[in-house]
Amino acid sequence: MSKIRILKEEISNRIAAGEVIERPASVVKELADNAIDSGATRIFINIEKAGTRLIQISDNGSGMDKDDALMCLEAHATSKIVDIHDLESISTFGFRGEALPSIASVSRFEINTRQQESIEGTKVICEGGTIKALEATGCPPGTSISVRNLFFNVPARKKFLRSNATEEAHIQETALLLALSRLDIFMELRFDNRLIFSVPATDDIRTRAALLFGRDMVKDMLAVNYAEAGIMITGLIARPEMTRNTRKEQRLFVNGRPIQAPTLYNGIKEAYQGLIVKGRFAPCLLYYVMNPSRVDINVHPAKREVRFKENNFLAKITAAAVSLALRGITDSTTQVNAPAFMDSPSHDSDDNTTSTTPQEEFATPQMITPVADISRVSRPTFTMPTPSATVTQAVSNSSSTVDEVEGLNTDIEPLQPTPQIPAQSNAKQFEDLIIIGQYRHHYILAQNNSGLILISIRAANERILFEKMQAQLHNSDIESQLLLLPGTVDLSPADTRLVNKYSEQISSIGFEIEPFGGNTFVISAVPAAFPHENITGTFLDIIDQLRDNPRGLKRHSENFLLQIVSRSATRGNKKPLANEEIKYLIKELSQAQMPYSCPAGRPVLIHLSENELLRRFGRKD
Repeated sequence: MSKIRILKEEISNRIAAGEVIERPASVVKELADNAIDSGATRIFINIEKAGTRLIQISDNGSGMDKDDALMCLEAHATSKIVDIHDLESISTFGFRGEALPSIASVSRFEINTRQQESIEGTKVICEGGTIKALEATGCPPGTSISVRNLFFNVPARKKFLRSNATEEAHIQETALLLALSRLDIFMELRFDNRLIFSVPATDDIRTRAALLFGRDMVKDMLAVNYAEAGIMITGLIARPEMTRNTRKEQRLFVNGRPIQAPTLYNGIKEAYQGLIVKGRFAPCLLYYVMNPSRVDINVHPAKREVRFKENNFLAKITAAAVSLALRGITDSTTQVNAPAFMDSPSHDSDDNTTSTTPQEEFATPQMITPVADISRVSRPTFTMPTPSATVTQAVSNSSSTVDEVEGLNTDIEPLQPTPQIPAQSNAKQFEDLIIIGQYRHHYILAQNNSGLILISIRAANERILFEKMQAQLHNSDIESQLLLLPGTVDLSPADTRLVNKYSEQISSIGFEIEPFGGNTFVISAVPAAFPHENITGTFLDIIDQLRDNPRGLKRHSENFLLQIVSRSATRGNKKPLANEEIKYLIKELSQAQMPYSCPAGRPVLIHLSENELLRRFGRKD
């Protein structure tokens, strides 16, 4: 008797759900993708109990008739591809025909939908993949899908969900990317009837990014506008001094789709080479417009990853686009328009409806030309079967406000504090130093009986500050210093929630912050040993660390704060240090336990002995 058999549809749908529906955020993405594909201009996302009780997505798109409302729940039923050749030029967000049946198989699922020209709508109720009711109903034009009790029939899957805060963080990041990908769509997100964000339609990337991430993050970003070989790159990039400690704030979009692509990240990294410290990342919002045949989005069931046919070329032009913007630091407050897709009608539902617009060819390279003034990004147009897609930039650095946020990667290893060593004075080794001068305001030149000494001012500051903060943390005695002029920081809604939640831990390391209305906070005091020239940047680093390791301050306070503070030491002086300042710096350095390297292990000073100098000059005496 044969042991191999065809799986029941119920089982195969649940298996498919495991690939497509990882967590509540996956449901939000798939349903919102459907709404975008339907031509919606308004999308409302309502979440209860982190998505486990209810996920409801409502839109004003094209809606479905009775037949399509039933057909969209069939596996691999889609309106967005017809034959195998369509896979080579996919421009819609959904296309696989897997999402709706997969979601319906692991939830109590309800669709209410009506086409604009119809006088009544259709309601479909489905439970665990089985249709329970089909009836006419009164509802507004468009589609509203409610997903209740997610994973109610798959308890093993439900058990692996994280805390509500973590799941909300993933949902918020998903909604944020959708709001950034389509500027032309009004979008609203609510958690348990609490408004998280509500953004109106706009044609300016900077405007939407400011609403989502706060004005402080966006106001000084630089406009990107570049075109080469039929590929247009627009968006916003951070100045070199605005770096963060993770890549999370680097958001990329291809033809309106949020994507992850190591090739493009490498291009960004190359452009900032030499401008930012290793292990730091510059926030950016970059939008790519290209022929769909040049990118393969059919790589991952969740459509997060893509492949390019011209990897090296994409990295090269990304580096060129970012480098051009960095060279042309002009008016960073100018409106930045996103590339626009021409409107074209299509029908509702993920991968499961009918498109009335035939696939049309992408604009030829001649239609996209470089723009001389990068401070304003022009709006190229070309025909694709998605409705008007305006692309954006955002920075929330998103914003996950969480208890145990997982999957938000950081590419740098934690900086280990220098181990305590027996007290040993280094003063004598610095006593006989004779100061010769300074080189480019970055290095002190000195000499002693053994040769020439070069001291890095920045590395010395990092070491001194590191050990002072280390001592204070070790003694649980961090002193705060009131700022003469308190500073303000404008955060994203997600980061505001994070700061409110961990305000006591932030205060415990020497920062005093107070709400100032909306998402704005006042920083009135900082740790006493803390350098004051980059308070906002360091405070944002604290938020990044909290987002990726919410209990970091509590469990690893020493390692955590020392990473941040060591990067905040003076990065270069605008003018030479006075003689007294040099003497004070060397005195402080001489009292350090490990004066010869900065906290990251780089040298503080370089010694060129007499013999080394003679050898370099080719002499013996």
